[in-house]
Amino acid sequence: VIGDLDSISNATTNELKKYKEKFLVPNNSVLIVAGNINHDQIVALVQKYFGVWSGKLNNMSTVVLKPTVEKSYFYTKDIKQTIIACSFYTVPASQTREFLALDLVRTFLIHGSSSVLAEELRHKRGLIYTAGINNANFSDAGLFIIRTATTKPKETVEAIKNVIVDLKNLFTEDILNRVKAQRIGAFKLYIANPYNQTPFLSSGFLDLGRLITPEEYIIEIQSISYDEILYVIDTYLIADKAVITAIGPENFTYLE
Repeated sequence: VIGDLDSISNATTNELKKYKEKFLVPNNSVLIVAGNINHDQIVALVQKYFGVWSGKLNNMSTVVLKPTVEKSYFYTKDIKQTIIACSFYTVPASQTREFLALDLVRTFLIHGSSSVLAEELRHKRGLIYTAGINNANFSDAGLFIIRTATTKPKETVEAIKNVIVDLKNLFTEDILNRVKAQRIGAFKLYIANPYNQTPFLSSGFLDLGRLITPEEYIIEIQSISYDEILYVIDTYLIADKAVITAIGPENFTYLE
């Protein structure tokens, strides 16, 4: 939920209407239909139900993002484990090649039960049960987020940072093709479901203003070079620049 108790409770009908008129407009939207459909029938239905939809997107001010000075944020909550997110600023949607290189790094770190993070944090150290990574991008910035839960948060964060520091040694050139095959295989399974086709296809229009087909995505993944992998690691995945956010029973970020 975006907002807090006060902002949501105090929202008025007029404010919601202004929000709708500002953002929920035709030239800020994409309609994607996937599945067992008849194209002409869909076009007719779209014309029927959306043909009279009007409104123009208002000019939005450009947001300049500056890396935060703080490196850790903690919220105390009485739960058994501490939930941790280790985040890195990355690239906006327009920097497609770098985003795809980061996606291959994500695959390398998290793919399968014997992945790098699973091997180091679960099998070797017994710190976590599972971890996830989200590689997200927006019109003005991107985030690479490693998330997990543990009863030993300080040791877990240190272990994650150690993996990041050693990433270039771990992700060697000779395994790049294997990682590409893993990423493409996972993508093909994902995109086979029509429910998943809609967000993938709409993101191309919203982020880049054009259709990005699954075939084009696969070709781009296959063309990523090892030098591009090294570049995104050196430029964006810097352990000392990670921002740690956590929820748990004890604020470990202030422990010596």
